[in-house]
Amino acid sequence: MGDPGTGGSRNRPAPGMRGASTAKGPMAHPVLDSRDFEQARLQLERMYSAFELLPVGSQTKFHARATAAPIGKVRLVDLALGSGVRVLPAPMTHYYAIHILLDGAADVRSDADSATAVHDSMGLVLTPDATIDMRLSADCRALTVAVGRSELDEAFHAMWADLPRPGEFALGLDLRHSQVASWTQLVRWAAADLAHRDNLTAHPLLAGHIDDLILNGFIAIACRRLSPADSREWPMAPVALRRARDYIESRAAEPITVADVARVTGISVRTLQHGFRKHYGVTPTGYLREVRLHRAHRELRFAEPNGGVTVTDTALRWGFGHLPRFAAAYQQKFGQLPSETLRQALRARSL
Repeated sequence: MGDPGTGGSRNRPAPGMRGASTAKGPMAHPVLDSRDFEQARLQLERMYSAFELLPVGSQTKFHARATAAPIGKVRLVDLALGSGVRVLPAPMTHYYAIHILLDGAADVRSDADSATAVHDSMGLVLTPDATIDMRLSADCRALTVAVGRSELDEAFHAMWADLPRPGEFALGLDLRHSQVASWTQLVRWAAADLAHRDNLTAHPLLAGHIDDLILNGFIAIACRRLSPADSREWPMAPVALRRARDYIESRAAEPITVADVARVTGISVRTLQHGFRKHYGVTPTGYLREVRLHRAHRELRFAEPNGGVTVTDTALRWGFGHLPRFAAAYQQKFGQLPSETLRQALRARSL
């Protein structure tokens, strides 16, 4: 749902929970059991981060129940709500959430994709910074694997060396694929094992291997179109390019230039331009523009009625000094004018 705040720091909570008590050892423990809609929403918000939880249909059978357990770098969360809901989370920034539906269905839309997850056929992969709109059926029950963004990136590069990681994983995860089915069985086994006090995941010599198997297994199935042969067909991406991408994303609110990026990463502007076009399909300036458009969209979409957010201020804050051009680029990217996004957000939050 929201951002559990991992981001790679060992001082932050493990993925999937924030502020919840931790049982001794990696054993699944109840973290939510409520029939009160608002109470459950507040508890879920404390566990994750800001999001909207809207009822869909009758709420007479609403009963929010969740258990959670950490396994090293990942956390498993088993959640059911008992009635239909719509979930509008604030964009996740520090983690990935892979949802395996144990029952029911979920219809999910992101910035650039949509998928309908159904028990035993389709799962969901929610990536950092995506704008998500989820509708869960009344009988939906999901087993979620939450993993920090930096942990997944580190695991990917350890597995694939300098092959550039896909910018985003596909939203839908086909559970009928043989390798995906095997990975799903592994996750289900871990969740079942965590229900017992004397579980294998509590063994100090095994816990690290189990979380690595879950994390590396996901990378293998999510990137299964890559193979060792790709390292010969797809030239290695310089480490400097990854540094440049990270620098742009972390400094998008600042007046940075292509020369700034090249200087920080220790390569020439020409090399930087060539590398971005080859590996990311855009120039560094184009990549920065895309990042800023998404940040502006997120700011407008989650504006509060009394927050004083305006389209002009948002555009200027994210480096768009020419408002008509900003509006045109925004409409081309998101299918509506920025003023429409802001109006919808304020209307939704004033109800």
